[in-house]
Amino acid sequence: MGVSELLEFLKSNWSTIVTGSFIAGIVVAVGLAILFSVGIAVISLVVASFAVFLTLLVSILDATTLERKRQQTKLAVEREILRNALFNEMADIIRVFHQIVFSDSFLSRLRGMEPTRPSQLSFFKEIRKKVDRFMSFSVYDSANRDPVLFFGLEGEARNISRFYKMIWNGISELDSAINRAEQHPLQLEQARSIIQDFEEKFLKTALLYLDERSLDYLGQFFDPDDAVYFARLRGSEAATTTEIGEETL
Repeated sequence: MGVSELLEFLKSNWSTIVTGSFIAGIVVAVGLAILFSVGIAVISLVVASFAVFLTLLVSILDATTLERKRQQTKLAVEREILRNALFNEMADIIRVFHQIVFSDSFLSRLRGMEPTRPSQLSFFKEIRKKVDRFMSFSVYDSANRDPVLFFGLEGEARNISRFYKMIWNGISELDSAINRAEQHPLQLEQARSIIQDFEEKFLKTALLYLDERSLDYLGQFFDPDDAVYFARLRGSEAATTTEIGEETL
């Protein structure tokens, strides 16, 4: 039995141990008095020794209980900080798509663009550069390196992970389409289609992984303009999670 297991045992059975020790002290004192005719001084020493033992035992148990509570409180605070950071980063991801990829100016450029390979390819690469520049997954990456803290969020951690993976899937598909378009002009239409369908296929679907409680919490991290966009994404019809398929996870 290790030290932590011993302390846990003592903590769980402290009342029995204290009572037993007290009775044992009395029995020993009486036994010494009867068998060896020891004096009051010796009996007092025995009783005092048991008293010291009981005092130390209670102190250890109290310290162990306080330390456990302190660690639990610290962990709860750290998890709440991590949760806030994750939801703030998720809101930033949606904000980048809203302000950059799906802004009115970018969509107008997409609709009015001449169907030439150089101009479209340049446009798609511009979008990707802006996404790389302004979008970050650093909080989630850091959380994955501390699974005890992250998965302490329980079911919400699983849903958050699915949200990020769906966004990554969309960006990866766009990357692949742009890379293919550099070699094969006919692939430009696929890249264009991915951008046009990104909201429905990836953003809205990513939000479907979050329950109502998480969605309400996420909504607190948006500025007014972005909050309207988020509300539209959240309230719009999108593919159900059963249509996503395990391959996206």
